[in-house]
Amino acid sequence: MKLKYNCHAFAWILDPLLTYQVWQVWLKNPYHKKFWEDYSYIEVPTPSSSSKVWFGGPCYGYSPLTDGYGDLCDHSAIATSTPNYYISKWGSFPRFRHHINDCPYTTTDLHFFERFIITGPNVVPCSGNVTYTLPSSVTSVNWSVHSDIQIVSGQNTPTLTVKRNSSGVQQNVLLSVTCSYDGKTFNLSKSLDISVPSVTSIEYSPSYITTNTQVLFYANPNMPSNQGKYQWTISPSSGVYESVYGNSNSITFTYPGSYTIGVRTYSDTWYGHPCTIYSASYKYVFVNVN
Repeated sequence: MKLKYNCHAFAWILDPLLTYQVWQVWLKNPYHKKFWEDYSYIEVPTPSSSSKVWFGGPCYGYSPLTDGYGDLCDHSAIATSTPNYYISKWGSFPRFRHHINDCPYTTTDLHFFERFIITGPNVVPCSGNVTYTLPSSVTSVNWSVHSDIQIVSGQNTPTLTVKRNSSGVQQNVLLSVTCSYDGKTFNLSKSLDISVPSVTSIEYSPSYITTNTQVLFYANPNMPSNQGKYQWTISPSSGVYESVYGNSNSITFTYPGSYTIGVRTYSDTWYGHPCTIYSASYKYVFVNVN
């Protein structure tokens, strides 16, 4: 298949997943500007608080990509976790991971953008604080929280820290904020659960499993012990011996065959945790024992 997408399609539509539809999109200037003109993204003052960069312009000159005269600022890129390094597609050429100054585009008119949403975890733990953020360029910030949550710090700032109230156990509680940007007032919200983090994945080693050999399984994320515990299930269970510690389970299989390993997180007042809420479901992995 011939890929027919450019830097703007990659940065503003494609991120983070490739789809067939985006493979066929060549997003021309000025249509990529719709992503910040409708305030899906807003401009922020520094690259460290951004997820995308637009090279601005226009600024015309010789382009080595086309071997001709063109707009050297007509470019968009996605930020990486390494400061000043980005991933972008260079016209009809491949995608590159590069320093912001090491690409065939001019950096004299850079504009940095971030999603205009409340960023932070979907779960407020039974114990401990969590932090939520807005893009750093917003002003006149006023946060509102459900009665089962209390503000620890950050009211009237883009960064808010909260924790569960002593009796809070509800699901789908609302975190809301009113703020200003570009002379306009915006209302944003995020639905939260007071619970324990759900298991996202299970890792194990060694990958080739034989009978009567210990296999170490890990549940991710590694939850602090004061927030909850891990509950494991193994099927079939005959001839299976396990030893649970934290987010790990050391399992020995006596018999060969196919096994289903499941784990979920939970919080139980019987163990001294502050609230009793099970996670939504088990996470499973399927293994063969030789």
